[in-house]
Amino acid sequence: MTIKNISMGSKRTLAFIVLASLVLTIICVPSNVQALSTTGWSNPATLLETGTEYAYDPQVAIDASGNAVAVWEQDDGSYNSIYANRYSAGAWGTATLLETGTGNAYHPQVAMDNDGNAVAVWYQVDVSVYSIYANRYSAGDWGTATLLETGTGNAENVQVAMDDDGNAVAVWYQVDVSVYSIYANRYSAGDWGTATLLETGTGNAYYPQVAMDDDGNAVAVWYQYDGSYYSVYTNRYSAGAWGTATLLETGTGNAENVQVAMDDDGNAVAVWQQYDGSVYSIYAKIYVAVIVTIETPLLGSTVYSPTIQVTGTANPGTNLVINGFVVSLGSDGHFSVVIPLLEGANTITATASDIWQNIGSSSITVTYINENSEQDQNITDLNDELNAINERLDEVNARLNGTIENLTSAIEQVTAAQDALISLRDSLCSTDSNASTTNSALALSNADKSALSALLNQTIADLETTKTDLTAMQASLDETQDARSNDGTTYLLLCLTGIILAVIAIALIFLRTRRLKGGQT
Repeated sequence: MTIKNISMGSKRTLAFIVLASLVLTIICVPSNVQALSTTGWSNPATLLETGTEYAYDPQVAIDASGNAVAVWEQDDGSYNSIYANRYSAGAWGTATLLETGTGNAYHPQVAMDNDGNAVAVWYQVDVSVYSIYANRYSAGDWGTATLLETGTGNAENVQVAMDDDGNAVAVWYQVDVSVYSIYANRYSAGDWGTATLLETGTGNAYYPQVAMDDDGNAVAVWYQYDGSYYSVYTNRYSAGAWGTATLLETGTGNAENVQVAMDDDGNAVAVWQQYDGSVYSIYAKIYVAVIVTIETPLLGSTVYSPTIQVTGTANPGTNLVINGFVVSLGSDGHFSVVIPLLEGANTITATASDIWQNIGSSSITVTYINENSEQDQNITDLNDELNAINERLDEVNARLNGTIENLTSAIEQVTAAQDALISLRDSLCSTDSNASTTNSALALSNADKSALSALLNQTIADLETTKTDLTAMQASLDETQDARSNDGTTYLLLCLTGIILAVIAIALIFLRTRRLKGGQT
């Protein structure tokens, strides 16, 4: 139907209706339709590179936060090169060249940890053979390509895995003399190690795969010709070293294309295809990790007994050793054992192993404080202090002996002076006037003689008092020396007191003698 002759007012009304319809349509669009840009698969797809040549063989990894890294090989006009692009904060970055070699590079692989670090690996023509290279993404940037092996034969089909701590393991197969063998290299503590041979079979081994758990343990799998068929083998990295190659199946047909995965606790699953005589079938095998848990004592405990009861769990059927003691497990895997301790810090290590020599371990540290030893040490320290005090007392005693000797000498001198004064007094008071005793000192008046005699009597009395004091002091020092205390300072004070009193006594004698001489003149 054709509408003609629409008035101006009608046109305005129609325009308003159309505009209102558009607004209502926008408002009424379901929220899940608008959210297609943030949920579900993104649309359209994002181009990760802008090269002009063919790009091949992409691989991708993602971390726990949703960051991702994609890697691929791409012809740059001269060689096949390895590129990467990183997804973060809701957007892809730009393509980054991971190597600058002059030979073709093929089949990159990539792995990530939970912190967003990544490791890319590939094989590349190096002079005349294929070699294995790796590059690591960390702290917001890629590093430089690193050669992982120095073999003289072709190395191909490299695979890589990472744990949550940023450790990585790369595996590949490589011509070794006349056969292809399986090798591995481990990244830890900021550097790659050296290539390690994982098997010693005489047949060609191909297409290894690898997986890691949270603790850095790893499992590698591959298939290898055993003289009759291709069979599936495995090797496990644990406790810092690779084990020995182990056959996973005993079928009578070729087994190939094996894959492996691990969980955080070290349990693993391997799957492969195998010919049973008529068809290829899929098989799987489960690896249950050997796990030991120490429940008591708690890590960092302090105990005051020379023995401690250790309890915990381990896989039933495993062999358990704790600090060198073989421990029996209950049917449910529980154990309880008393372990001796040494004084100080002790490490208790429980190690369990299964019949295939797979090992799991757990360690804790406890501290044993020997209270008796501490008391013995306190007694020893006290004895040392007492010995030091005795040495000080011996020194004080020696000084006291010297002081007593000085006092004895002073008493003797006072006695001698007293005797001399008595003799002089007697001479003054004598009525004998013989010429032998007549001298200027005796040619005195009776009054002078009386005064001088009185002075001498007083001096003699003072000397007697001084002698008595010195004798008492000597007796006190003798008594103190016999019953000396533990405080050497007291003896030093007594010594000083004795010396001061001796000096006072000698000074008194000196003053009395001068007064005597003054009286005589």
